[in-house]
Amino acid sequence: MASHDVREVPLASIRINKGQVRRRIDENALQELARSIEAHGLLEPIVVTPGEAEGAYELISGQRRFIAHGRLKRETILASVVARQMDETQARVVSLTENLVRENLAARDLIESCTNLYRTYGSMKAVADESALPYHKVRQYVKYDRLNSVFKELVDIGKLALQVALRAQDVVESACIATSNGNYKARIRVLSTELIALSPPQQKRLLRTLSKAPDSDIADVARSIREEGKVVQMLIALPMEVHARLQRLAQQTNRSQDDVARELISKSLATNSAAGSRVSRSQRTKTATRC
Repeated sequence: MASHDVREVPLASIRINKGQVRRRIDENALQELARSIEAHGLLEPIVVTPGEAEGAYELISGQRRFIAHGRLKRETILASVVARQMDETQARVVSLTENLVRENLAARDLIESCTNLYRTYGSMKAVADESALPYHKVRQYVKYDRLNSVFKELVDIGKLALQVALRAQDVVESACIATSNGNYKARIRVLSTELIALSPPQQKRLLRTLSKAPDSDIADVARSIREEGKVVQMLIALPMEVHARLQRLAQQTNRSQDDVARELISKSLATNSAAGSRVSRSQRTKTATRC
């Protein structure tokens, strides 16, 4: 990268460059970042280049940090000022690299830091208070330490979400206790292999099925889910009365609302499709008769 110097830059003089890779920003994550900056200050400067106007700058990386400073009503922000201007393509490359490196390091760094703090303070609440991180995230990061080495590796390389890995380990441990099956490591290997081959909704279905039927064959259940095809998540608005009836039916049949809704929709579509086919055949017959 070109030569640069680090200094405080007025927030009002900075414009977000079009080459910024980050287009969607999680509001909750942004609030967490603002709380962290308020508690500990900015740990890493943003990157800017000189703008076209005198005294103006363009933001190359650090969009969330920049916005968080605005939320905190800060007038300036610590910035690494690159001496030369960048075009949109160059800015996009820098932004992409910075975000990829930051995301890959952040998860592991947070996990390690929270685990070490927990060992020091002995309380998840103390870790949350000290780090300005939400309690539920601290709880997840600390639990990472108890994961089997297979799940840890998949989380580290980004093949499996931490929350999914924790749930999967719980499922295996519960199955071994419920079925008196001591083949713990073998079940871990099979389950981890099947999980990384499924989409997130399919992963949830697999873990939910195994938690209800711990003695099920993991590979068979996963194969059945794959054969049903890719699962697409939909957001459907239901009247309160209909939703209440769906809840009651799910409780009565000891199933999830998702499974009940999926079955009802599938049956309805199959029925309507069959009825449509009969009508179509009838219309074709009448047409042939008239001819």
